[in-house]
Amino acid sequence: MRENLPAFQEGIEYSKLPKTFQDAVQITRGLLIRYLWIDSLCIIQDSETDWIQEAATIADVYRHSWCNIAATKAKDGRDGCFGRRDIRSVIPCSVMANWQYAPKQLLQLWDTKIWRSNIDARLLSSRAWVLQEVLLAPRILHYDKDQVFWECLELRACELFPNGIPNNTSQKISLDAYSIRNDVTYFKVPQSTVPAISPVAKSCRRLFKVQSHIPGQR
Repeated sequence: MRENLPAFQEGIEYSKLPKTFQDAVQITRGLLIRYLWIDSLCIIQDSETDWIQEAATIADVYRHSWCNIAATKAKDGRDGCFGRRDIRSVIPCSVMANWQYAPKQLLQLWDTKIWRSNIDARLLSSRAWVLQEVLLAPRILHYDKDQVFWECLELRACELFPNGIPNNTSQKISLDAYSIRNDVTYFKVPQSTVPAISPVAKSCRRLFKVQSHIPGQR
């Protein structure tokens, strides 16, 4: 808010931040990253002028970021990224199979829909504002209920499978033509969320050198 601007320019008390913001600060420091962008802190929320100015460059913020931090398990800013978890979720479940007509072998059991059920099915993944972050950021850290997931343009992985989820053929959706055609088209975007995808539309227009138009935008 504009009334908070002078105080915020002097400093923001860590203890007064919502838990998700506090956790994001800890993660950023742990990664030895100097800067952290949080929309609701970096954009003056009750200033239309500041919104217009920042919205024009928001795509560049995510495109040139080192990574995006997602509190995927959280319902709101009070839930945070960290919490109590079942450590068994990150311990491989192995079974020694001893078949009568086959060699003895060690089999690993796991949920083949681990990404879909832990990331895609979360409330956060359905929000239009998140679409631009997923599309534009080079890599994303997802803090889910029982483990951390991460994705980039090369793989999707998690604590259980740090070298990549087995048999996974998908990577982070991005602004390449294949991903736009096969992934982004499945997002439902109502008129109320036009501001959220406007930076993405502008990036697509610049990248593919095509004319595009979003209702309500010029």
